[in-house]
Amino acid sequence: MLATALGFALGMGSLDVATANHEISQHIKGSYPNVGYQGIAGLGYGGVRFSSDRCKPQEDNFVADFDAQLEGYLGGKPGQYGGAWPNGIRAVRDVASPCVTSSITSSTDFHWDFMTASEWAAAGHSAGYTGHSHSDIALSSWCAARNVSYPCGYHPTRIHINEPKYAAYTKAYKTQFFLHESAHGMGFRDYCGHDSVSNNGVLCVIGDGYLPLDRNMLRWQIYG
Repeated sequence: MLATALGFALGMGSLDVATANHEISQHIKGSYPNVGYQGIAGLGYGGVRFSSDRCKPQEDNFVADFDAQLEGYLGGKPGQYGGAWPNGIRAVRDVASPCVTSSITSSTDFHWDFMTASEWAAAGHSAGYTGHSHSDIALSSWCAARNVSYPCGYHPTRIHINEPKYAAYTKAYKTQFFLHESAHGMGFRDYCGHDSVSNNGVLCVIGDGYLPLDRNMLRWQIYG
């Protein structure tokens, strides 16, 4: 969740943002199959499918940065992920989904849900905040259709976005926003103990995306 302290207030307690200690329980929500996405749990092909009800231009920048930051060893990063995800983890637009509110399909992992000011208020979100992440545990029927046991991660994650506040951001910040929000579906909390994609822009400066620490957390803690 970007621009909200709710993640810290509920379940994380007080957090000294200056601490150098890396507290795993505060950095991630848990491990697969209780968090994250089934599509990358096999450690082979790492595809994460997303949709949007607006298809903003900065979503393309998000895809480029997401793919570059989570590149695998076949993309020129020797030793990345200990041999898992050789082609990296990829963000793939769910092409079957039009840019409308109802664009979540059976294959969608996460969805950008842009809201007008009135829709944002009706959802119970504070006008001062920009993003709010909602992750649902995949239904047992969805897991069975993919021949995996239940539970099998999130399906889908919906990211509510306060469109008027989002519109005021710079292009670069919008990309950082998308990267940060995508991390919640991948299994990360809001976190300020180290530079990370989890840095939420409230208790610490928003992160530049997925850093080496985050890649290690993905491989060895969330999907390990």
